[in-house]
Amino acid sequence: MMFHDVPSPPLSSVLFVQAILEVFPRLINQMIVEMMRPDASKSAAIATFEALCNFWRTFRWLVDTRPKLRGRVGTRLSNFVKDESFRR
Repeated sequence: MMFHDVPSPPLSSVLFVQAILEVFPRLINQMIVEMMRPDASKSAAIATFEALCNFWRTFRWLVDTRPKLRGRVGTRLSNFVKDESFRR
């Protein structure tokens, strides 16, 4: 079985999508905060950036392989662009 052929988890699709949308943005945001710490060494910042890239690639893969998630992300992005109340 290839990586891109991994079956969906046994969670309901809705719960899985909600979990992804809750966890990944927080992880990515925290990695950016850690990377920008002024007291972090250059090697720590590079390692943090590499981890951030891995989180982003995983998130993109999940979005690309799950239509329901792709729809939710598209809706959130459209709302963000259209209405300031959706920007937090």
